[in-house]
Amino acid sequence: MAEPKTQPTTESLTSYLSRIDDPARRADCAAIAEIMTKVTKKPAVIWGTAIVGFDTYKMEYANGKTGDWPVLAFAARKNDVTLYLSKTVMDEEDLAATLGKAKQEGGCLHIKKLTDVNLKALQQLCARTAKGKEA
Repeated sequence: MAEPKTQPTTESLTSYLSRIDDPARRADCAAIAEIMTKVTKKPAVIWGTAIVGFDTYKMEYANGKTGDWPVLAFAARKNDVTLYLSKTVMDEEDLAATLGKAKQEGGCLHIKKLTDVNLKALQQLCARTAKGKEA
């Protein structure tokens, strides 16, 4: 099996953030990076060209092979910021009910603006994902 296309790079978080044209989205991404650094106690690592990841775990593919993947991650997309969290944690109703305006798809959380969500609930989602060490 070929290696996954998305691999860790040596790009810095500062460099990644500087590539985000929208100042508000850049600020939101910097704040999300701060939250994820705080809960994982790990520095940001840029995976491929678009994903900012924190900490790693061994993910098992359908064929039985394993590979490293970020425990927590986010990506600045054209229309939103996508956070990659644990689907198990995302399904917990207590936090989902208090999160605010965000779209959930599996383990992905799509946020238009950070001001649309409850930051305390978001930090708890990130912390629970980090504690479980699975995305």
